[in-house]
Amino acid sequence: MLDKFTKELEILEHFKYAPVIAVGISGGSDSTALVLLANEWAKKNNSKIVALTINHNLREGALEEARQVEELLREHCIEHHILEWKHSGVGSNIQNQARVARLSLLTEWCKKNKIEYLLLGQTKNDLAETFLMRSFRGSGIYGLAAIPKTTLYNKALILRPLLNFTKTELQDYLKNKNIQWIEDPSNDNTSFLRTNIRRLLCSDEAKKIIEDPTLMIDRLALNAKNLARARSYIEEQAAKEVARIVNIFPEGYLTIKHEDFCVLHPEIALYILSSCLTTISGKHIYKPRLNSLEKLYNLILLKTNVTSTLWECEITKKNKHIYIYREVPKYKYTLEKKEENCWIWDSRFEIMVENPEQIQCISNFDRTKLENYNQASFAKLPKKIWSSLPQITLTNNKVLVPFLTDIESNGIKVNFMPATPLVKIKFDY
Repeated sequence: MLDKFTKELEILEHFKYAPVIAVGISGGSDSTALVLLANEWAKKNNSKIVALTINHNLREGALEEARQVEELLREHCIEHHILEWKHSGVGSNIQNQARVARLSLLTEWCKKNKIEYLLLGQTKNDLAETFLMRSFRGSGIYGLAAIPKTTLYNKALILRPLLNFTKTELQDYLKNKNIQWIEDPSNDNTSFLRTNIRRLLCSDEAKKIIEDPTLMIDRLALNAKNLARARSYIEEQAAKEVARIVNIFPEGYLTIKHEDFCVLHPEIALYILSSCLTTISGKHIYKPRLNSLEKLYNLILLKTNVTSTLWECEITKKNKHIYIYREVPKYKYTLEKKEENCWIWDSRFEIMVENPEQIQCISNFDRTKLENYNQASFAKLPKKIWSSLPQITLTNNKVLVPFLTDIESNGIKVNFMPATPLVKIKFDY
């Protein structure tokens, strides 16, 4: 197992030796095996791992399970940290919200602690299940290619070295070491599509098609891997086209050359459009559903004056360009402390200011309140772009808007810092 793990880890693109590597662990069999295998590898390679567990605060007993994980890792002398997802409550789409929160918490911790690599424990079973789930939802090539081996998100490189391991292999590995793992009760919740897919793969009906469930998983995972090659080619071609027809601006918007975009191959165009929306929204790790994306794409192809919204972005056509900018939030903006006197506003802008109370949302944009604003800049852009920016109020009640008024002379800096890069060849987000 260690030899196989070593090979899988070291052939991952962009992976190089690192003195410290972070590993996510929930306490389930997959992630527990991952931590122990990674620890064995680290010992042989003069490296060290740090294990991270997320307490989602979604059910009773979650914190106790995280502490059980901590006790196990203490026995193996593995450093461990429990990260809390703080929320007032989660309504619909619980699994997706928890997944996004988990990824954000893990990568933020890595970024703060200057750790480049984060290992996650998705397996061949997960690959097969995701392929089927996305098939039911009508995903295209990008979605069906399922789980990538490498993901660049929030400046952390996420590696998944277990995609060629089955759950059974990993559980046998733990049994041989007399290691117990935690069974998450939510895995039996039939209100979740993944739970029903998992049951389907092991059902009597499935065995009538292929008697060995492992072989079924192998075939589905192989389909996803074959499509991943096609996706890789699309990403490479898209990156070239992005460099040619897309411009991204510090005000947190981008433009696409309309005529050039309309003559692209549809797969390339859809990928670029999806990436642009994900980057500008600042709110999403995953891409919009294909049916919604195709509707927007078809609107753009009509070459009329497009005005639409998708993925918390507004899309409009002006002066031979497609503009994509953040839709003015209908809810309270987010403000997270990054470090001393440095804040992340709306998951998009890094703002350096002493007092966070100075940072406000523009609820009703009124340029008459601004002193010495740049009239040429204001006239050049769609007005809603300015409404999507933060407003800075000084102690003397002077109102400033980044990129429209002079903020730097007041000791304030604002940088557009999207968590997801626009296009990164060989990476997926």
